[in-house]
Amino acid sequence: MMTKKWAVLALGVTISMALLATACGSSTSSSEAVPNGTTVSATKATPTASVNYGSQFLADAAPVNTALAAFKAAVTSWANANGTASQATVFVTPMVNAFKTFEAKLSTQTWPVSARNDVHSLVAAVSALSGDVSELPSLDPSSSSTWVAQLRRDEATQSAADSTVRSDLGLPPYSASAG
Repeated sequence: MMTKKWAVLALGVTISMALLATACGSSTSSSEAVPNGTTVSATKATPTASVNYGSQFLADAAPVNTALAAFKAAVTSWANANGTASQATVFVTPMVNAFKTFEAKLSTQTWPVSARNDVHSLVAAVSALSGDVSELPSLDPSSSSTWVAQLRRDEATQSAADSTVRSDLGLPPYSASAG
């Protein structure tokens, strides 16, 4: 049975990470045409073959979704066992690595002009979440409610950024019934 020590944190992580999973969740994709067959990255315009940006985005997000599922299960198990903060490193590291990989992919891939700034905003939001999660192994249980509040604020920012990018890429908003 979960003790009070990590109860607030486990509940907060479960709620916040469930919201994050919905924001990054998979759904049907579509592509966005760019005039003259040109794609634009953060640094240059390059003529390329047609890119399905929606599919690219969803493929980039898939490993984060997998890591989130494992992370949520591990947090619950850890809290139920009244684990120590330092024991959290075992499940925090893969989650942070998944966030960083997602950030790197979004930052280095080509995106349509209409999505470029919004993708950069999403990268910043995911980076903030990664920072929050990376603090867990050094967290004191007495400050867990403050940490959860920050995690929720950063998750809300990430969710809004994700929704904007999805719209830019012609993806439907996430719906719980869609997966």
